[in-house]
Amino acid sequence: AVLGALASPLTELLGAVALAGVLVWSTQRVMAGEVAPEHTLGFFVALLLVYEPAKGLARAQTVIVPGLAGLERIQRFLDRRERLRVGEAGIRPPSGPVDLRLEGVTVRRGGRAVLRVERACLPAGSVVALTGANGSGKTTLAWLLAGLLADWEGAVWVGEHRLEHLAPDPWRRRIGWVSAGQDLGRGTLAAIVSGESQPPAERLEQVADLADLGPLLARLPAGWATALGEGGSGLSSGEAQRVQWARALWGDPAILVLDEPEAHLDAAGREALNARLES
Repeated sequence: AVLGALASPLTELLGAVALAGVLVWSTQRVMAGEVAPEHTLGFFVALLLVYEPAKGLARAQTVIVPGLAGLERIQRFLDRRERLRVGEAGIRPPSGPVDLRLEGVTVRRGGRAVLRVERACLPAGSVVALTGANGSGKTTLAWLLAGLLADWEGAVWVGEHRLEHLAPDPWRRRIGWVSAGQDLGRGTLAAIVSGESQPPAERLEQVADLADLGPLLARLPAGWATALGEGGSGLSSGEAQRVQWARALWGDPAILVLDEPEAHLDAAGREALNARLES
């Protein structure tokens, strides 16, 4: 990140120094009668024409290097299917509540362990809170349990099955996720919450009550049929987070992952939401 930030100013500085050096040298040659003035002028015109494309090439490196690193991570994620040992499709996850167990789990990035769990058990129906400083591995653990990490060491058990044996898509559909972000996509409010073009009205009413969407629905002119822009534009941060809650609860998830889920809610909103979930 530091090198990327310094690349552009360093390029500008080196280019200016080189241009000044060439200008001094050519002036001396012209005054000595060794170079014709019109040749010097032509050279500087050509130099200025090349200067901007050359700067663009230097800036391209700051985009290409992170892009290659991201491509490598995507490739590792796509290659995850090679870890499935019971057919390429994997095992369908168990229905109903499930117990989670972690044994000797380590996640590494760049050769450094960002998460290490010797042994942990998360019984079905339990509420587990993870606290710690930034970078301590809280979100990494959530990604791991959701099957979003391609490489880790150790064993993660979902009931009687290893996590890497499960079919990824059906397992992820059993997980509800609420974060501090506002990645809602585009579409009607009903489609964003349900992922369906014509969701059942009864279920919409249920999740609206659970996520306390009543005030939002009353404000929107078309209620559930209101079209929202990319990222939920037109909603406040608190309203967007309530929509995230509704979306996470839509499929009656076996596991509900909450990553800073109340960052944009006021005290009254947090209290009301917690009361609904506990009931």
